Amino acid sequence: MKKGFSLIELLVVVAIIGVLAGAGIVGYQGYLAGVRDDTALNAARQIARNAEQTDIAVSANLTGASNACSQTTAANDHADCWAALANGLNDPYDTANEIDATYFSAQTALDCTATGITNFVITNSGGDNCGSATGAAWVTAFGTGTANQRWANCDGEFTINVCRDPGTSDGAQVGAGLVMNLGN
Repeated sequence: MKKGFSLIELLVVVAIIGVLAGAGIVGYQGYLAGVRDDTALNAARQIARNAEQTDIAVSANLTGASNACSQTTAANDHADCWAALANGLNDPYDTANEIDATYFSAQTALDCTATGITNFVITNSGGDNCGSATGAAWVTAFGTGTANQRWANCDGEFTINVCRDPGTSDGAQVGAGLVMNLGN
């Protein structure tokens, strides 16, 4: 009577363990991608809440509103204001980086595959162009701080959208856009 396992039996067991581990890793990576997407949506919700609160503060000339979102700061632009509203939040897809102005862009209609698009895309869903003559001019003024075309000049509905893999052929919207009513 022989004791122990044969080499073939051991190889079969190792192969089975390898297949199970491979399937587990793929499932875990899918799980992590879902967590990152949920984190990005939660960051967008926090930014939207901060936008509405700051809008009220700017409208009432209250102290405590971010200077980057006020009408009085000379060089402020939309992207700087959105970055100030995201203060303390990290990039959900690369947690080593804090969200700053480079994470925000504007479009007249959402296209996550377009060149130059970022993780957080602001679209104008209410027809207000923040002092610009057209939606295209608003998109151009988004990062320039043009006088009378700043965040404080915005009235109406805007949507903050989250894009995964922005600016690539794999770019896709994560969840539904979050509508904000800025009535300052």
